[in-house]
Amino acid sequence: MIHVEHVHCGYPDRKVLHDVSLTIGSGEFVGILGPNGSGKTTLILALSGVLPITAGCIHLDGRPLTMIPHRERARLIAVVPQDVHVPYPFSCWDVVAMGRYPHQRRGGQETPKDEAAVRQAMERTDTLDLAERPITGVSGGERQRVFVAKALAQDTPVLLLDEAVSAMDVHRKLQIFSLLKTLQEKEGRTVVAVLHDVNTAAVFCRRLVFVKGGRIVADGPTREVLTPDILEDVYETPASVYRVPGRDGVQQVFFAPSRWDGVSGGG
Repeated sequence: MIHVEHVHCGYPDRKVLHDVSLTIGSGEFVGILGPNGSGKTTLILALSGVLPITAGCIHLDGRPLTMIPHRERARLIAVVPQDVHVPYPFSCWDVVAMGRYPHQRRGGQETPKDEAAVRQAMERTDTLDLAERPITGVSGGERQRVFVAKALAQDTPVLLLDEAVSAMDVHRKLQIFSLLKTLQEKEGRTVVAVLHDVNTAAVFCRRLVFVKGGRIVADGPTREVLTPDILEDVYETPASVYRVPGRDGVQQVFFAPSRWDGVSGGG
């Protein structure tokens, strides 16, 4: 579904991605991981067409991304950014309803179909109780759930998420990723998620792509690439990987400082 070939990308003052090639099949759940400044967000911006590439090409369903009109692209790809500043007190319902714009006629009013899609998205993300509250008056985690709902209301086959659960507590984070997993497995959605939480990625993503220094350094099935050698190379920190008993071979990672001087457990 998504084919990235020898892509270079960046900003006026610096290059970020260097010769990145990647193919993501329809219905995959892919985790993008790496240290700060490695190019993860830049990759999401390039995949969504927001940030122009300087070399190479990106194809969506065999079509060059740059040749797909913006409105049509918005019916194919929904993006949940890491953080969104909303300066105006729109109701959370209205924010989610913005996801329906690509499906409406220009200047069109909300239809019963739009309303049903918004309600379903908010029910799925457990945000319906926030519907009348201003987006400026909710917590960071609640705001992130509202923007996940907006992406679901957009009803696209591809979901791109950039640290979309970073402000959520453990329960909400697992709730949202369980929902994404259901969308992938039951509805065939393609999910590409940037995460810092390696262990969450290990639970939900069948494939991991590690990025460092603007290049892909490892890409493959989670069980094959989630290794101490790769993790230590990517994060420059000692790592141990173990399987969780009774969890169908799910792997988890323990990072530890290279020196334990002055480090002690709680009392």
